[in-house]
Amino acid sequence: MKIGILYNHVDSVSRGFDYDKISDNDVLKTVEHIRGALAINNEILPVLVDDEILARLTPECFDLIFNLCEGIGSDITREAEVAAALDHNGIVYTGAGADALSLCVDKIRTKKILSEHGIKTPAFQLFKSSTQRKSSKLKFPLIVKPMHEDASVGINRDSVVRNTSELKRQVDFILENYMQDALVEEYIEGRELNVAILGNGRDLQVLPISEIVFTLPDDHPRILTYEAKWCQDSHVYKNTTGRCFPDLPNDVAEEVRAVSVLAYRLTGCRDYARVDLRLSGNTPYVLEVNPNPDLDVGAGFERSGKAAGMDYPKLIAGIILETLKRYPHFRKISRPLIDCASKRLSVRRVIQADTQDLIHWFNNPQVSKYMESPDKEWNPGNIYKYYFILNQKDLDVLYTDLQTGLKIGYGQIYGIDLRKRTAEISYLIGEPAFYGRGYGTEMVELLLQIAFEKLGLNSVEAGIIEGNLPSMKVCERLGFKRTKVNKGSEIIDGKKTDEIIFELSASEYLQKNKPAASCL
Repeated sequence: MKIGILYNHVDSVSRGFDYDKISDNDVLKTVEHIRGALAINNEILPVLVDDEILARLTPECFDLIFNLCEGIGSDITREAEVAAALDHNGIVYTGAGADALSLCVDKIRTKKILSEHGIKTPAFQLFKSSTQRKSSKLKFPLIVKPMHEDASVGINRDSVVRNTSELKRQVDFILENYMQDALVEEYIEGRELNVAILGNGRDLQVLPISEIVFTLPDDHPRILTYEAKWCQDSHVYKNTTGRCFPDLPNDVAEEVRAVSVLAYRLTGCRDYARVDLRLSGNTPYVLEVNPNPDLDVGAGFERSGKAAGMDYPKLIAGIILETLKRYPHFRKISRPLIDCASKRLSVRRVIQADTQDLIHWFNNPQVSKYMESPDKEWNPGNIYKYYFILNQKDLDVLYTDLQTGLKIGYGQIYGIDLRKRTAEISYLIGEPAFYGRGYGTEMVELLLQIAFEKLGLNSVEAGIIEGNLPSMKVCERLGFKRTKVNKGSEIIDGKKTDEIIFELSASEYLQKNKPAASCL
């Protein structure tokens, strides 16, 4: 399958502290781990989401999207918007939909739904000001959290408060630094559990329960602070660990699993999620429901998967399998095979494995001089964006020298208009060692073979910048005719330069060329 791993990257924070980016950008490690897990028999492309990509993603781009987005760029409030756009565009993707993501980030809505269905959750009060009076029903000790954050953002050792002055201090901390209401809950003294769930509908698998073990000084609250979760060099991180198969009475363990499954269903989770709970005595209280939880190696979900006998590749494959069960009419996208050869060259579609070659060529001024944007800086991110997502209607090909096995250049059939049956072509020899040896002619011949014999086009154009004499000679040698000149339309070495348009019709091509049987 062709799988896109969709993720976002936080460059700056609009609320909280700069170090809060650690949890958001930890996704970069997860992307690479998932990529490695799926690499066998799949083509995997990491995709850094932005508004343009989100609008242009179509089912033709990927067979499946593995959605790791927690927002768009640095805006983590737009997590649900990503899922909504994928749904709107008819794309198959893993994990929760927009409704579940919107619900679970709203902790109060979630708590009310859980409570209405008999699930215990800590008593709470929403504070919009530190001068607001605490309800008499709310008993100390309390824990103070940001209303709309996850991943323990905004939670530190001072978050557990035991009197009014401490409550006021911590509410002010949230209001001033995170610019949102403070959620104040009764602090549940007891054991903290995570329950990972895989599947949909009646076909749910509850993975082994995991417990957070705190070996902290007596004056440090037993809570999963941001430091304990993300700051690997800290004392609290090293002394806050997870273990599966906690020692629980059978009836308590069963109730924990049942409560977690009900919470999973009530919040609309799909494919996989994690439910966080606290035990007060033997009574479970749901703290949070986490759709699309952290899947990195060593994270709670992976830990429970390993305890269930699933190595990392099997766990990730299991999530994809559960996803595909929701799409009963799923089928891989059929992409036309392009596999042609001349005397010295073979040509095929560009694939992800060609990325570094394209970067090397496009960033070489000697090679890229006559490209559309010769000064553009190319990297894997914009290669993926332009050649695997935004230009799905174009045909990008890679040339290999048959004698040496070296990749030597790149070609494109673009601006394809199937109604008029027209297109444009371009090519470049990426390895200067192959200049002046007739390879350019063979490269264009193969493009014409694909355009006229495979795609059934009526005509093709080639725009050649004045001064690119080798490419002009190639076009003239192959029967192209000059049709017009775009005066001063290009900039070369800081000077306006003309672009000369060459055109070749299918009839002219076929008069000189017998259709080849080798182009598939």
